[in-house]
Amino acid sequence: MLIGREYEKRIFDNLRSRDRFSGAFLFFGDKGVGKFSFAEELARELEGGARTLSECLIVRPDEKGTIGIDRARDIKLFLASHPANSSRRVVIVDDADRMTEAAESAVLKITEEPPEDALIFFIASDIDVLMPTLVSRLKKVYFPAVRADNIRGWLISEHGVTEDAATEIASSCFGRPEFALELLGEGKPKRKKAKEDFKFETDEEYRAFVRRSMVSLYNDKESNFDGLREFCRRIAANGRFNTNKKLQFQTVKWTH
Repeated sequence: MLIGREYEKRIFDNLRSRDRFSGAFLFFGDKGVGKFSFAEELARELEGGARTLSECLIVRPDEKGTIGIDRARDIKLFLASHPANSSRRVVIVDDADRMTEAAESAVLKITEEPPEDALIFFIASDIDVLMPTLVSRLKKVYFPAVRADNIRGWLISEHGVTEDAATEIASSCFGRPEFALELLGEGKPKRKKAKEDFKFETDEEYRAFVRRSMVSLYNDKESNFDGLREFCRRIAANGRFNTNKKLQFQTVKWTH
């Protein structure tokens, strides 16, 4: 799902041609703009376009929502072997901003003296929560939001969406292709009635409510600027500090 990433693609094509395609990179930007997909596609290219990656380790948060020291050790062990089907062994750490302090310290040591044939991609939405010493060791690439016309064309050509629906979704997904697919799966974005909004039983219902609310506010962003800013602030604060789901839902909804 590489949409509107021609500039980033040129950067890495240039690095490969100059044999500087190694070490550790930090891909940062809003969630859902294609950072992980881009890293995965680079790994696939190194293996000659293989469907199943044999030289790539993908690390994601566990059921607790964190990446702990054990996974950092897995990275070190994985990179200790030399690649057989590629010029590089690739590690993709998705949601790297969920690493524990111990895990960050461990991967910092790896990035300080990485194997010559190692390539590590850290994917993060909020780099401010990462250790400054780790961030300083990484080659940083910012992924901005994807242009609406690129998303619109992709929805039409790849997913058979009508022009009108593609235009509406592209203008409502905040430049995030992954969000565009979610809106496509949900159908035309709708706002539930107020009495139904708080009936959250799962995290996905909560996320769906957040998406609908943001789209509703964003569609009239000039009038709702202050409300949209406060809504985003509360979501960010809840994600960092609040583990009580009921309280989290109430806070985001501004209810008591």
